[in-house]
Amino acid sequence: MACGRKNKGTQESFQASLASGSELFAKYGCTTCHSRDGTEMYGPALDGLFMKEVSVIRDGRIRILKADEKYLSRAIGNPSYEKVLGYETRTMPVPDITKEDIELLVDYLRELDER
Repeated sequence: MACGRKNKGTQESFQASLASGSELFAKYGCTTCHSRDGTEMYGPALDGLFMKEVSVIRDGRIRILKADEKYLSRAIGNPSYEKVLGYETRTMPVPDITKEDIELLVDYLRELDER
């Protein structure tokens, strides 16, 4: 379990989780294509994303999914599995990323929306 879920409850752990997630967001180059403030960029904006309905294309079919932890983990770890509608012609690099870092990034995105 990533630290954001495990330590949820104290302001100090919340801030530490945000700082860790922000560092990973920069480390893996997410800031190059994704904004956290709604600004249009190469990839979809990530603010307000957690638990929002997302239209994706998978196997040539449009599907509406909830941007929960499972979806976000899959989107980060295997970005070509399904593409967000409107961004299907764009390619996200497949990061060499650990499962733990994926969990921390998912926690970070969730916590950004809970502020």
